[in-house]
Amino acid sequence: PHRKQGDGVHRLGAPLGPVRESLPTLAEGGLDGLCAAQKKQAARKGTAPALKKTLLSDADTLQELRSLPAADRYLPQIYPEPACALSYLPEDALFLVCDTPAVLETAQGMAHRQAEDVSHLLEEGLIPPSKTGYGLDERQFAARLTAPVLLDSFLAGSAFAP
Repeated sequence: PHRKQGDGVHRLGAPLGPVRESLPTLAEGGLDGLCAAQKKQAARKGTAPALKKTLLSDADTLQELRSLPAADRYLPQIYPEPACALSYLPEDALFLVCDTPAVLETAQGMAHRQAEDVSHLLEEGLIPPSKTGYGLDERQFAARLTAPVLLDSFLAGSAFAP
């Protein structure tokens, strides 16, 4: 959703950049580079027919519209290193973590659900395989939380080792 100047985000002094799932223009070589990569992967000998169909269809859409509604299928090609909201914060950002066990459990659950989703999409030929993955696992998430301040009580606290 678009935000008007002067809404809550600006009153807090934290500007919000453009929001979108992924920006295919950031792929190596831009839109044309992503399109070429899709066609190259489709032409590989071992590419399954369903994936080949998806890759070629998306390449045609990308060439025609200069945009791709399902660009998140190609996150590893667009962003060579997995990115998340934490990637856009300053390196010295302060993280306040309350109920550390629950935060880590939620990260683990999210990573598990994402792994299941990715596995299913790979089997259906809707996304290409990737060496870097389609998101952060719980360890990578914890590592992005540089120098967290734990607000847990002594009795509920736990070790947090990014």
